[in-house]
Amino acid sequence: MARPATGKVIEHQGSDGRTYRALRFTAYGKRRYVSLGAVTAGEAERELRHVLADIERGTWTPRAGVEAPPEPVPTFHQYAEEWWTRNERRFAPATQSDYRWRLESHLLPFFAEMRLDAITFDTVERYIAAKLTAAPSLSARSINMTVTLHGAILESAVERELIARNPAKGKGRRVRERTPRRSYLETAAQIRVLLDAADELDHAAQPACQHVERRAMLATLTFAGLRIGELCALRWRRRPRHGMATRRRVKD
Repeated sequence: MARPATGKVIEHQGSDGRTYRALRFTAYGKRRYVSLGAVTAGEAERELRHVLADIERGTWTPRAGVEAPPEPVPTFHQYAEEWWTRNERRFAPATQSDYRWRLESHLLPFFAEMRLDAITFDTVERYIAAKLTAAPSLSARSINMTVTLHGAILESAVERELIARNPAKGKGRRVRERTPRRSYLETAAQIRVLLDAADELDHAAQPACQHVERRAMLATLTFAGLRIGELCALRWRRRPRHGMATRRRVKD
């Protein structure tokens, strides 16, 4: 299904103090800019509706002497700065820091000087390939995070009629993320090694950290099957004598 035609009215103040209006829209795969002159806001909106209806019917044609050259498409760097200025305050501080890392360390070094309409699916694929072979390498999840932000910025450009489609949007623009292999304690010997290692950490702990009984906590997690949150919620009711909770050994 074809994407519905969209556009908007833009206006500026002339040197004579009057307000001049124009239409910006996309027709037949090209960005269009039609000057209307010093018309009212209502007249401009009505003309926009008529133009979009004609585009839907396939009957719209540029009017000689009225259509002006379209405004130059900004580079990704220029538009990303505008996007950041508009949206920065919407994000929590941690998100701001993360987005800056994605932009400044990864997206801008690759896309900065490209015009928005020059970024294609092929360009995005080349970016992903470059990240997969870079040294140091970037994880699949981190690459996908940068592509997600890239897609959000370009989607904003689509909504503003700067580009016709978003080349960073879609399943094909993602790197497959592999689920990390998990470790399991399957024998008493494995559990003994784990608890002995925790016991060594307890004895080597600095005085300020000796209250954290690692062996006791790991034993509780292992044998009681508690979640981390449940373990942290436990409270001592009767503290055993020193060593009783940490010296029990696991039998084979």
